[in-house]
Amino acid sequence: MDKRKGKYTNRHPTHSRFTHCPVCHSRAIGSVGRNHYYCADCCCEFNGKQELKIYALNRDGVSQRIVI
Repeated sequence: MDKRKGKYTNRHPTHSRFTHCPVCHSRAIGSVGRNHYYCADCCCEFNGKQELKIYALNRDGVSQRIVI
């Protein structure tokens, strides 16, 4: 906690590994969770530390893994 401001500060900010979507190369991505991202343009989720895993969202909201 930063005593001068009375607010919590993140000393080590986490930087996104992904700056572009691996499917459509759009920059409209957001973080869903830790190391888990969502692209608003192609409606896919992706994550991965060692290997990239891509999930497509069905109309009913269920995600299904896409094998590359």
